[in-house]
Amino acid sequence: MTHAAPNSSEARLILVTGKGGVGKTTLAAATALRCSALGLKTCVASTDAAHSLADVLQHELSSQPRAVAEGLSAVHLDSASQLRASWGSLQDYLQGVIVRAGINDVQAAELAVLPGLDDVLTLAAVVDLAATGEYDVVVVDCAPSAEAIRLLSLPHVLGWWLERLLPSLPSLGPLLPLLE
Repeated sequence: MTHAAPNSSEARLILVTGKGGVGKTTLAAATALRCSALGLKTCVASTDAAHSLADVLQHELSSQPRAVAEGLSAVHLDSASQLRASWGSLQDYLQGVIVRAGINDVQAAELAVLPGLDDVLTLAAVVDLAATGEYDVVVVDCAPSAEAIRLLSLPHVLGWWLERLLPSLPSLGPLLPLLE
């Protein structure tokens, strides 16, 4: 059996899922190490809020991929920090739109929180990592089952939501830039 890199510029994604405490992180790290040992440029990424991948690899991880072994990089995709970093200006814009629509500041602040946005950012980070062209394989150490299922079903949920929203697009006016 040969272990050639995928033919596309996007990395092959291997998602390691399951309930907490069953060894997902250990399996993800072992899979990534084996892929790199086979000569595949590999990145292992954790989407779990717990920093156990860093413990298993015995390397400090950050939100940027770091080399941890020959041919192997690792990254901790922290959705909370991604949300804080990218949500501020978007939330301010959305809150302003809501206030201009006649809703008071307190209600606008509550309405400007989009449920699931942290999942969107995490999924986008995984997709971006696979699309960089830097890796042949990206192994994702997913958060425990419920969070992983929510994350992986997000494209379907967003598609369903957008199908129902599209007929209303002309009437959304100031929200169009946000949706784009």
